[in-house]
Amino acid sequence: AEEEMMELKAKRDAVVSELKQVRQSIERVRAEIRELRGKLATPDTGGNADAAALWDQRGKLQMKVNELRRQVKELLERIDRGEPRQAELRAKMKEYASLEAELKALETRITELSRARLEAQLERERAKLRLAQLREELAKLKGKREALKRKAQELHASYLSKREEVKRLREEAERLQILLKAAEIAERIKARESSVQHPSS
Repeated sequence: AEEEMMELKAKRDAVVSELKQVRQSIERVRAEIRELRGKLATPDTGGNADAAALWDQRGKLQMKVNELRRQVKELLERIDRGEPRQAELRAKMKEYASLEAELKALETRITELSRARLEAQLERERAKLRLAQLREELAKLKGKREALKRKAQELHASYLSKREEVKRLREEAERLQILLKAAEIAERIKARESSVQHPSS
């Protein structure tokens, strides 16, 4: 009975230890869920305002570039006809080159912003997927926690019952030892009395 009691205690302690680990896992998962919810709660602007402003700016620049291109073409045609427009052409070409460089820089910025926006969207999708996985994991951990709690309670109840049984058995053993000792003493007294009544010749 004592061996069974100690075995039940060891099983109960192992289940309690596993239950503690499951609770720690639940806290870890909950913390990650809170973190992901915080990230997803942030409005997904995705740089829409910046992108709109850049596209607007690009549209205006493109119009200027197109107008300068038309003027340069017109100046070249007039020069071909012998009109002295070289200075004006050089000025227009310089302005045209400057605007083209600015337009190229804007397009690069738009590309970078689009890439960053796409990456942000992918990150949000990854976060949503991870959140779904964590919720599923949390549900499983909660189920395991409840099962372990029931098992720990059952083992604890069995352990307490076995401990009471061991206690009763010990008390019974002590009572029997006392009875045996009393019987032994009574036997000695009886033998002594018998030897007194019938002394040996």
